[in-house]
Amino acid sequence: MKLALIHNPQGGYNRRHGPVVPALARQAGIPCWELIRPGDAAAAMPAIAQSRPDLLIVNGGDSTVDSVIASLRQAANFETEPMLALLPGGTTNMIARDVGLDGPPERALRRLLSAIAAGTPGMRVDRAPLMVRRADGSADLHGFFLGGGALPCMLRKVQQGLHARGFVGRGGETMALLQATGRMLFGDIRRDPLLAPRLLGWTADRAAKESEPVVLYFVTTLDRLVLGINSSRPAPSLRFLALRHPYRNIMGSVASLLRRKPFAALGRNFVFRESRSLTLNLEGEAVLDGEMVPLASGPVTLGLELAKPFTFWRI
Repeated sequence: MKLALIHNPQGGYNRRHGPVVPALARQAGIPCWELIRPGDAAAAMPAIAQSRPDLLIVNGGDSTVDSVIASLRQAANFETEPMLALLPGGTTNMIARDVGLDGPPERALRRLLSAIAAGTPGMRVDRAPLMVRRADGSADLHGFFLGGGALPCMLRKVQQGLHARGFVGRGGETMALLQATGRMLFGDIRRDPLLAPRLLGWTADRAAKESEPVVLYFVTTLDRLVLGINSSRPAPSLRFLALRHPYRNIMGSVASLLRRKPFAALGRNFVFRESRSLTLNLEGEAVLDGEMVPLASGPVTLGLELAKPFTFWRI
């Protein structure tokens, strides 16, 4: 099995632990490429394609994974698209928590190399990303978790608070979830600007358009979110969840989430739809895997659909 490694030294975990992973890879004779700027993934793809890897290891966070998958699909340099192995080297690693390798990146890489050397078969997991189309004709975006409403503001506060103080990875994700949950449970929905209503319209699989005020919403194709929260039964689909405004007595719904109940069991405070395509009519900001999505001001229409799945290699 031919291997190649993409390493983001600016990832939250990698920034604190240095170039341990690329050093291990080079010792094993694996070619390495570093991604620092947003366009580095696309620039590196022709050279990576020439090395013809069967398995492309990505050591970075969610935004690094997004840049890699977008470049793989846009470059079209590969005769055969490689499998991906994800190491959680970023600030947020929700994609890696779902389909990546467990444990710190350097330990996960050692385990991966040992398994390959021993001929141990890995588990292959197919996961389709979201393809996000903007009405202004901008290039399509690829990712696994798109959110809006209160979520962009929550993310900004987390970046300025927890992430700036060094709380990254699983610990940072857990603290961020607890902060957001506490705000929704105990905040004043009548006065807290974070919990203010946003009008959202959606059309799932070309059904009749629906519209109502919501506090927050997201769309994901991942099976497991923060703390292993289950989005739905394992299936290639878009999972859309919105918290209605106003909402009442969501303590039971939060408890269901933490007990890893599926979204469909959350009750009347939530809207849940599962589909293969989705159109959103929204105002305000949106985030894709932790990064702000460039949007025009005013009402915006986003078209979402399932892209061709990638194959992720786990051990």
